[in-house]
Amino acid sequence: MAATTPDSTRPPPRWRPATKRPRAASLHSADLADLLEALGEAHRAALLEALGPGLDPGALAELDAPVRDNVLESIDDAEIAAAAALDTDDAAYLVEDMEESARRRVLDAMPAGDRRLLETALSYPENIAGRPMQRGYVAAPAFRSVGQVIDRLRKSGDLPDEFYEIFVVDPRHRPVGAVPLHRAMRSRRDAVVADIMRPDARAIPVDMDREEVAYRFKQCGGARAGDQGADGGERRAHSAEGMRRRVDKRSPLRGGDRRGGGAAIGLAIVVNLPVAGASGMPIPLALARAGADPAVSAGVLLTTVTDAVGFFAFLALAKAIVL
Repeated sequence: MAATTPDSTRPPPRWRPATKRPRAASLHSADLADLLEALGEAHRAALLEALGPGLDPGALAELDAPVRDNVLESIDDAEIAAAAALDTDDAAYLVEDMEESARRRVLDAMPAGDRRLLETALSYPENIAGRPMQRGYVAAPAFRSVGQVIDRLRKSGDLPDEFYEIFVVDPRHRPVGAVPLHRAMRSRRDAVVADIMRPDARAIPVDMDREEVAYRFKQCGGARAGDQGADGGERRAHSAEGMRRRVDKRSPLRGGDRRGGGAAIGLAIVVNLPVAGASGMPIPLALARAGADPAVSAGVLLTTVTDAVGFFAFLALAKAIVL
């Protein structure tokens, strides 16, 4: 009996072909967020499974709240904890609506330093300035020279990923001014910080409404501003881009919710059509019986009825669908 030879083309047991890196993994975080929002739940789950640990944490911070919650349910606590290592404002946005038990598990999985910063951010109500502020900022005393500040920054291993200004503080660490980064780079090394600083540093109380903060940035065109605590000391920093995204995400008709607003308008029109048809006959007849000319008066009353019904139908449907 002839011996059989194993088929060399058959893969060995437990062999699996190498999984290709999804093309979506190379997308910018904002583009990946848009893709996740555009997909249905089944396709979104498949994409998340394909991305696995390669999911860009920055994309989670760009998602609308309903999609964000759906995505967070699909990934484990360790991945959420890794994503929470983003800027403090983005990390707070990720976990702020989680159930307390789930949030606690994520916080426990984070490094102690990051956990303390995030817990501090979450201690503020979501609609005031203290919640979206970032802990990462650069400060320097007014009496130092530009050269000394630059040397200290180069040796520091704890700088923010991006910063645009150096906040100038007094001995009690209270903000007294700011030096734009471009001005510091153009100044002589022996120039004193107090001589080149801009004294009108924008200090924002932690209890200011977040929309008012965004309005200040829009009016002043600034990139960052300091946050003053109740005792006047500087606590954190705002970035204009971060505030724009946080306020924009709270807009009721943004992203996925905008589709809900469109659905509410369409349904309100559908509701209004039979109301207009049902009102088109009895209103002229009632006016004729009352001795009024229906050709003159019926149009005004019919328009009033359809406008009122359409308006309140839209508000009711928008509340049910969007909010």
